[in-house]
Amino acid sequence: MVSGILVRIGIGVIGATILAALVGLLLPSTFVVERSLKINATPEHIHTFTGDLTRWPEWVPWLVDDPDVVITFGEITAGAGASMSWTVEGSVGEVLFTRCDPGWGVAYDLTFEKNSYTSTRSLLYRPTALGTEVTWRMEGDFGGNILARYFRGLMPALHGPQFQEGLARLKMISERSGLEREPVPEG
Repeated sequence: MVSGILVRIGIGVIGATILAALVGLLLPSTFVVERSLKINATPEHIHTFTGDLTRWPEWVPWLVDDPDVVITFGEITAGAGASMSWTVEGSVGEVLFTRCDPGWGVAYDLTFEKNSYTSTRSLLYRPTALGTEVTWRMEGDFGGNILARYFRGLMPALHGPQFQEGLARLKMISERSGLEREPVPEG
């Protein structure tokens, strides 16, 4: 009797595992997170903070908020090909600029743990009558990682607040630096 119950429990566990794996395979593997903020500054001025990695510790939340982070800049720190890495509590991350244009924005790859996870990110500029709308965007693909596919829905909740905080800091330093764009009167 006990062995029959154990067999049924075992079959149930195996069935649930197979079902979870099948559902995981049907879930989308890609995700997008983005946040935008209007800044009273020209794209070129904002780019002085986004297009140069040595300026990132002034506004990027995970570089500003953690006193234990150790940053190492690459040979190139501004423009396409610029890079930096950081370590904190044994974790390693790297940024590599793939595009860097004062009128367009910055595109970069962010890699964690020696290529175990890479996402494509960008900071895009859209000039407006009253300044520039900056959009921080992240795209990624979990591929065949079934467990990660279950967590893709959490990506906006995990990264969205960091993007909002970073954009708010970028706005503050861009507008505070005295080179803000004069608002254009409407009408």
